[in-house]
Amino acid sequence: DYTFAVQRWEGAEEALYLFDNRSDPYQLRNIAASRSDIVNELQGKLAKWLTQTDDPWIAEGAGQSG
Repeated sequence: DYTFAVQRWEGAEEALYLFDNRSDPYQLRNIAASRSDIVNELQGKLAKWLTQTDDPWIAEGAGQSG
């Protein structure tokens, strides 16, 4: 199981965070750079959810970098 988060600040580059909750329960090691397969899968799920819920964040491109 993983935790995936997208951090966005106006004027700053989007940051992606991925944590393996089994091996890193305190979420101290961001593994997003080394697990692009999981990041891509979760970005797709996030984009789908944001679209289904008409969330304005999707119109701004949230979670679609990379």
